[in-house]
Order: sequence, then C-alpha cells, then structure tokens
Amino acid sequence: ARQLLRMPMFWIFGISLFFAAHSMLAIQQHLVLYLTGQGVAAPRAALALSTAIWSSAVGKLLSGATCDRFSARLAMILSVLYVGLGVAGVLAVAPGSDLIFAVAVIFGFGYGGIFNASPTIVFEYFGTQKVGAVMGLLLVFFGLGTASGGLLAGYLFDQVHRYSVPFLLDLALAA
Repeated sequence: ARQLLRMPMFWIFGISLFFAAHSMLAIQQHLVLYLTGQGVAAPRAALALSTAIWSSAVGKLLSGATCDRFSARLAMILSVLYVGLGVAGVLAVAPGSDLIFAVAVIFGFGYGGIFNASPTIVFEYFGTQKVGAVMGLLLVFFGLGTASGGLLAGYLFDQVHRYSVPFLLDLALAA
C-alpha cells in the first residue's frame, strides 16, 4: 500500500473516480426530485431515471470495448465525458421536453462506464499483483464519492432551493 500511495497515477485515477462517482450519484439520487419539482409527472420523471439506468448497461459494454480496443484511460475519460454531458444536458434541456430522455441515455452511458473503470485501470496500470489491495484502495475513492454526491446535492438544494447550484457543482467536478 505504501508503494501504491506514492504513485501519482494512483492518485489521478482515485480522485477521478471520486469526482465521477460524486457527480453520478448526485444526479441519480436527485433527478426525479428535480423533474417533479419542475412540474414533470412522477411516472415520466421515473421513466427518465429508468432510461439512464437501463442505458448504463450499454455504457458498460461501450466502456469494456473501449478498454479492449484502446485503453482503460480512454474508457474512463469517455465515461466521465458522458457523465458531464449528461449533467450539462439536465441543466440545458427543458425538464418536460422529450430531449430529457436523450440526456438520460448519454448520462447512462457514462454512469455504466465508470463501473468498469476501477478493475480495468488496476489491471492495465498496476498489474495483476495485489489486485485486491489496489482495488480496495481505489474503491475507497469511489465509495466516498457515491456517499457524498447525493448528500451534498441535497444540502445545497436545501440552502438555495433550486437544483442548478448542486448540478453546476457536479458538472464542474465531472470536468
């Protein structure tokens, strides 16, 4: 673990996983609340979230294919890009518009792809020795991001009473 903690690549990937997970979970946990707060019917808001989650399966496949053909780094970059585009889309598209479903698909691609990031990065950049320790340490970043994303988004919403502030923060973190 000491050797790993001295590697800049470990910190780059770990912090990237934290920010991506933070942004993903903030949107995932607050999308329905945001949409219904903007006057979208609850079933339609839930369908938008379901579209994002279903699209994450395709995102996992795309990320895996990108890892196999190119690199884990490119797959992670593309996944974070999809998350960022999804967050930007949520901010830019009218909540009641049918385009919200296209935004959900784009977000879902990134959401699914991030889940492939940790294991593929471990094997590509850190090798096959001590996989458990490396995965465990990287997943700490992921866990902290998922735990803080929804919480911070909810806190910020409670302070300012609009979702643009936490969603803009999530866009900045994804970037």
